[in-house]
Amino acid sequence: MAQSTGNLVSPEGIIMISIAAFLDVLSALLSFTIIGSKIVYGLGIGTIGLWQLFRSGNAGSLKAKKGEAKQIAEKFFKKHWKKLAVKAIPFLGDFAPIWTWTVYSELK
Repeated sequence: MAQSTGNLVSPEGIIMISIAAFLDVLSALLSFTIIGSKIVYGLGIGTIGLWQLFRSGNAGSLKAKKGEAKQIAEKFFKKHWKKLAVKAIPFLGDFAPIWTWTVYSELK
């Protein structure tokens, strides 16, 4: 049990949870501006998405062949489909703490 909480309180965990919480709050504050929420979503993909990619060891997938890239994408969607579904619901996706949930589940 101590090992699973170790990732959450590691420097990486604290930094990424802080970034995710900031993005969630910013997303909620800018939810009524379409451009603002899309910018926050882009920032989230750019920071947390790339962090997940490098953390999973699939950074080489950026140059993967077509078949390999398809397998990596299927694995990603299988793991994260719930978060993506919530994010797709207008306004709910802006107010739901999706980025924090993503970082938490990645660290666990």
